[in-house]
Amino acid sequence: MIHNPSTQRRKQALARVEERSPKNRMLTFTLACLGGFWGLHRFYTGRFWTGLAMLFTGGGFIIWWILDVFILLSGRFKDGEGRVLGPPRRAKRKPAGHLPDRRSKKSAPEPKEDADDDIPLDELLEDPLECEFEKLEREMSTDGTVTRN
Repeated sequence: MIHNPSTQRRKQALARVEERSPKNRMLTFTLACLGGFWGLHRFYTGRFWTGLAMLFTGGGFIIWWILDVFILLSGRFKDGEGRVLGPPRRAKRKPAGHLPDRRSKKSAPEPKEDADDDIPLDELLEDPLECEFEKLEREMSTDGTVTRN
């Protein structure tokens, strides 16, 4: 089997494209906006020689600087080792509610028993208004009118 060197280079390039740079893309964009004429974003990402070129030419007569800003916005700007700049990373922080308790550790109070736990099931199923309904039925006459005392 014949190995094609251009195919191997393409595979290596694809592997490199997938690799993310540890440099922060938002910081690079901020540096490009504030000091892009002087190549500050290129110095930050490890592109020293092109940073010097931008420094001496005023951002490549502004054209190079504008192109860099658009490339940064598209997310395809690469660092000095050819890796695409990664998105900003957030430090993993625990929420404020998870701070360690520095007070003396006491055992948690035992939950109180419900008052309904000791009542038998038959008493729970009884209708509390049943006797009131019976009284009303006695007060009603057979013709459907209510007799009041």
